[in-house]
Amino acid sequence: MPENPRTSKPRKLRAGAEVRVPPGPAAAPGKPPSSNLEHELHVHQVELEMQNEELRRAQVALEVARDLYSEVFQFAPVGYLILSDKGLIQDANLAGAELLGVERSKLLGRPFTAFLGPEEADRWHLLVPTLNRRGEWLSFRLVLKRSDGSILHARLACEGQGTRDGKSVVRAVVSDIGEQVRTERALQDTNDRLSEVLDEFQDGYWDWFVEGKQTFLSRRLRNILGLTEKGHETWQAYDPAWRARIHPKDLLQAETTMANLVEGRQDAVEVEFRWKVSDAGWKWLRVRGRIAKRDGSRRAVRIKGTVADITEVKRLQEAILRPGTR
Repeated sequence: MPENPRTSKPRKLRAGAEVRVPPGPAAAPGKPPSSNLEHELHVHQVELEMQNEELRRAQVALEVARDLYSEVFQFAPVGYLILSDKGLIQDANLAGAELLGVERSKLLGRPFTAFLGPEEADRWHLLVPTLNRRGEWLSFRLVLKRSDGSILHARLACEGQGTRDGKSVVRAVVSDIGEQVRTERALQDTNDRLSEVLDEFQDGYWDWFVEGKQTFLSRRLRNILGLTEKGHETWQAYDPAWRARIHPKDLLQAETTMANLVEGRQDAVEVEFRWKVSDAGWKWLRVRGRIAKRDGSRRAVRIKGTVADITEVKRLQEAILRPGTR
C-alpha cells in the first residue's frame, strides 16, 4: 500500500533534522531529562529551518516560473488576450496590442466589442455564452477593427477558465489571417473566371476528386444532364440516383470503363451511354476522362473530363443505317 504523502513528509523532515543534530548525553538517574528536552527543542528548531529552506526554494521556483510565463506571454509571436466575464480586456501581450493597433497600457480595461467589425456584433454576442463556459474550447474567424479604422481578419482560439476568486475569464489566441483570406478570395475569383470560360464551351466539364467522392460540374454540364441550377454543383460519386439515370443496357459498360480509370488500368477513357433527362426521353452522351493525379499505388486521386451531347449524331447514324434510307 503506497505511503500517505501527508504523513510521510513530516517523518522525512524529522529524520533529516535528527541527522543534523547529534544526540545529547543521557540523563542521570533520578534527575529530570532536561537534556532530552533540549535535544527535542534543537531538533524542532532544525525542522523549522529546513521548512523555511523549502519555502524559500519554492518561492524562488515560483518567481522563475512567473518570470518565464511573463516573458512567453508578453513576447510570443501571436496575440494573447484575457477577457473578463464582462468582455473587458484584462490582459494582453505585445503582439495582441499590436494586432489591435493600441498601446498595451491603453488597451487594458477596454471592452473587446469596441474592436469588432461593423457586422460582427450580433455574432459575437451569440458566441459569448459558449466562451464563458469553463473548459470550453472554440476556434472561429472574426473580422476586427483596429484603432485606426483598418480591418483585421483574425482567427480566435478561445478557452473559458476559472480564476481563484471564482470568476470566469476567456483566454484567447489571436492570429492574423489576412493573407489567407486574400489568397482564398483570389482563388475564388480565379474559379469564377474559369467557370465562366468553361460555360462557353459546347461540351460540359467535370472534375472528380476521387477520395472525397465529389465532382465539380460546370454550368454547361448541368444543363446537358438536365439538372437544376441550384444545388448540383457537386456530385457525390456512386450516388444511386445518378446510376438510375443511365440506361440499363449501358450501365455495365459505363461502370466498367470508369472503374478502369479509377484503378489506374487506363490513363484515359471514352464511353457513350444513354442518359435519362425526363420520363419521356433519353440523351446520348459521350464521356471522356483522364487521370490528373495518382496516389502511390497508381490509383487515380483526381480525374478530369468532358461530356458531350451526341443525341443528334446518333440519330443521324441510325437514319443512315436504317434499311431503305439513303
